[in-house]
Amino acid sequence: KIKVIIVILQLKCRLAYIVNYEADINSALQSLRQREFQSGRYFPAIGYEFFPLTSDSPIPSLKHDSIEEAIEEADADGTQSILDIKEVSMSRSSGVASPLEPLEILHIFDTETPSIDLVNEEDIPETIFDFIDRGQAVYTILYENGCPSKLLFVGYSYD
Repeated sequence: KIKVIIVILQLKCRLAYIVNYEADINSALQSLRQREFQSGRYFPAIGYEFFPLTSDSPIPSLKHDSIEEAIEEADADGTQSILDIKEVSMSRSSGVASPLEPLEILHIFDTETPSIDLVNEEDIPETIFDFIDRGQAVYTILYENGCPSKLLFVGYSYD
């Protein structure tokens, strides 16, 4: 079971989440999606007036019976959340999270093994968004004492 540690930011269409590391990245993503769905932190469960969302955003009652129903109601705008990212893939395309390439990681973090200390609530490296388009996400492992500790998911909603 995954535990969401921090919902870092969600400015306009930008999404960023840090979760505990799991070797099965898709399992971590699905757990994160389910957690955010259950919390109601997505459009249209929360109106646009409450965006950008943070971990302090209001939590509405469950409005949809499934993630798929929420995505369908959100239509082309997307849910403005990780719900828009349906699976993990090795190649970048709409609706998937793909790994950052080693050279991208080096460019963004100035190291091949970024630590949790390099990312915090107020400071997601802007350059990470240069590698993705609307409706896409990337992820990377964050290390602590040289060992995998967290996963960072960053993306754009469809908006």
